[in-house]
Amino acid sequence: EFFCQTGKDFDGFFAKAGADRIHDLASLDVDYQEAAKAWGEQAVKAIATTLSAGGAASAATSLAGAVQSAVGHSQYHKENPFPARLSLNQKVTGRDSTKDIRHIEINLEESGITYQPGDALGIWFDNDAGLVDEVLALTGLAGDE
Repeated sequence: EFFCQTGKDFDGFFAKAGADRIHDLASLDVDYQEAAKAWGEQAVKAIATTLSAGGAASAATSLAGAVQSAVGHSQYHKENPFPARLSLNQKVTGRDSTKDIRHIEINLEESGITYQPGDALGIWFDNDAGLVDEVLALTGLAGDE
């Protein structure tokens, strides 16, 4: 019911505002990388074409370049994550608080990664195999439950 709801909300807002659609909405699921890249490239072309048709060819080229660089093409992604280290994990709530809220800092030095408001961060971790085996043995679990 709410799959890709933010995109649908923006799409509906632009339609209500009377905007002319220049590129279709993409509703993508888990394995989205290739489709998102293709969609982004097509969207940049659609923007450039629309602006060129309005007599703003140089603006179209510069805007298309800005959009393309904003979309970003980091060498790091879900299949090739940057192996960052946790540099700070500090509790920010008082000792009597019922909530455990933390200030977390992750070391991204030498990654070239920069974050802006609204960006997302994915975290994947590796568990120590020996510790996992020990926990499974102590709990009597097989590990595939």
